[in-house]
Amino acid sequence: ATDGIVRIWNPLQSDRPVAQFKQGPQVQFLRASQDGTTLLTSGAARAVRLWNAETQERLAEFPTGQGKTLDVRLATDGSVIAVAKDDGRIRIIDAAGGSTTHVLGPVEDLEKIAFSPDSRRLAAGTYGGILTVWSIESGQQEMEHETRLAQIGALEFLDNSLLSMTGVYGGLLVLDVDTRIERCRMVTHELSTGRLSVVPSVERLVIGSGDGSVKILDTKQILAPHVFWHDAHVREVAFLPETDSILAADGTGSIRRWRLEDGSSEDVRVASSENADTESLRTAALHPNGSVIAVAGTGSDLQLIDTESGDVRHVIEVPDRQIVRLRFSPDGKLLIALSTEGGLSCFRISSDAEPQAVFDVQPFEDGLADAILTADGNQLLVAGEHGVLQYLDATSGESVGSPFAIRETPSVIQLCRQGQRIVVGTRGGKLLILDARTGQLRSTTKAHSGQINALAEFPDGRAFVSAGRDRALNLWETETGERLTTLYGHPRQVFSVAVSQDGQTVVSASLAGDVRVWRGGTK
Repeated sequence: ATDGIVRIWNPLQSDRPVAQFKQGPQVQFLRASQDGTTLLTSGAARAVRLWNAETQERLAEFPTGQGKTLDVRLATDGSVIAVAKDDGRIRIIDAAGGSTTHVLGPVEDLEKIAFSPDSRRLAAGTYGGILTVWSIESGQQEMEHETRLAQIGALEFLDNSLLSMTGVYGGLLVLDVDTRIERCRMVTHELSTGRLSVVPSVERLVIGSGDGSVKILDTKQILAPHVFWHDAHVREVAFLPETDSILAADGTGSIRRWRLEDGSSEDVRVASSENADTESLRTAALHPNGSVIAVAGTGSDLQLIDTESGDVRHVIEVPDRQIVRLRFSPDGKLLIALSTEGGLSCFRISSDAEPQAVFDVQPFEDGLADAILTADGNQLLVAGEHGVLQYLDATSGESVGSPFAIRETPSVIQLCRQGQRIVVGTRGGKLLILDARTGQLRSTTKAHSGQINALAEFPDGRAFVSAGRDRALNLWETETGERLTTLYGHPRQVFSVAVSQDGQTVVSASLAGDVRVWRGGTK
């Protein structure tokens, strides 16, 4: 405390401390050894002191030199002490003899330090979000990494290679310092840089926030594989039914199957460099039963590819048009294709016969933004670029009923709550929720700072997720339009988003080539 006294409490009997002792000046830092037998204390300057936690006897005192102390740490095995000073240098002190074994740094804008559990590494985080790791044995720098956290406010190792850290904008990052692969990036706190505590025995990570809240995270859950990388932007991602796998199609035309449990992958189709122009992919859609994926590239042909073998089952010609969006009906019997010229083609799909053209129309003169089939497959809802929604008959392509005007420029649409609600994402980043029968506007929200590219509904119909050019995903309550949470992590705009059949997992894919897995449902 500020009075220089260290108080020891029994957490089960917290009415009064069981022991206390005078540390000296104001206590700025207090650390305990892993077995709880030794305490390390320090003020903002001068010396660090070691204490016997049971008897409160002072065991040793080590001068720390001139300048302000920024952080102190006791190695897990108790062998050394690390003292970070405001000149950017970190002194490594032998706890037994008091000699300085290494001086690490200097590190510009040094903030926090942490030992690995085996006491063989020391990590340091800076105000600018730079992470540096050294070997304690040699004193040599092992790595330096830009975390994109802006300011690292707390550091804790989860094991000897996994390092957790929090940043000023609410971000938690878990980084594998051996491979430099991000294992987790999520928003966990606000109004501060966050506080961290690791409870290894029960695999929990505790995070304190500036708003007074505390979050307890299951490290098994947050460390499950959650980022998969392609060599090109990923245009489409979808869950394979009745499996723990997803399918991702990237801009080169390659299609890869990813297993969510362990992050393993296998190629369904690999694009060849010789056919890059014809194989490059603009849009894709997975059949509801997962047997085929429809893909369209820079040419006008549409292909149906077997998701097991990667073989092309069928080629559908769509003359003189470049396809920009594909969608299957919920029962998989119909496939619609939207073109850059505003055309809409519909095909009947069968497992044992060639696809058959149903109709080919151009619903609006001013262009077509999106189209989606209703749950029963009897109608389509189309959205014109000039802000008009219209139902079409799925057998003829003819208009059904009167159009709805929304006075916005739509970019993507989704039917929710068993077709009772229409959700419209716009180029300006707004979300509109309408009554699907009357077209009455129920809510409008500025959801993203740029164009909304993708929408997906949760299976129970109560919520949906939006994603767009601002790199964020937002979860929404369908009935009220209330934002439930925001998910950050993609470095570039998000093209595609999907929700698992049980509603517990969301996957999203971006221009950067990353496919991200978000677990936990709408909670």
